[in-house]
Amino acid sequence: MGAAKERQAQVVIIDPFYQVFNGKETDEGACLEAVEEMKKFLAAGFTLFVVFHAPKGYSGDRQVVDMISGSSVLVRFPENVIAILPHAEEKLARVVDCSVLRDHAAIDPFTVK
Repeated sequence: MGAAKERQAQVVIIDPFYQVFNGKETDEGACLEAVEEMKKFLAAGFTLFVVFHAPKGYSGDRQVVDMISGSSVLVRFPENVIAILPHAEEKLARVVDCSVLRDHAAIDPFTVK
């Protein structure tokens, strides 16, 4: 957090989460500690973006929150979840899903190229 304060940053991006997390993503206790650390950024006034990668394989019809790897603690932490998913038919297209927005109305998924 010191570097972000030094640079007078307004936004901090952790990309990807697993690169800065020292524990196992399935360890609920370790994930809770990480969430508490991330909350310190929010308390200090930073906007925090955390990039989580989905497990390998086909996501199918799973809900966006069920695509985050690791403990359910990580799923309950975000205020908003924006997923960028492969398009079912167009190889170069992606589907943006913003269905998990805590303080906003859900936005229908849309395709980008």
